[in-house]
Amino acid sequence: MLVRKPCSGYELKQYINLFWEAHHSQIYTALNKLHEQGYVSVETDAIHKQKKFIT
Repeated sequence: MLVRKPCSGYELKQYINLFWEAHHSQIYTALNKLHEQGYVSVETDAIHKQKKFIT
């Protein structure tokens, strides 16, 4: 999903919920691990400072 466009954790949850019910804690834990391992990067939204996009 991230290959198509950068997404926030919330947006990823919406896509994933189409075929698997994932909780926010699962999504954000997995994203943090992927970020620590260098598989994804995080960009802060210029307008909404707390919103981050995963690329």
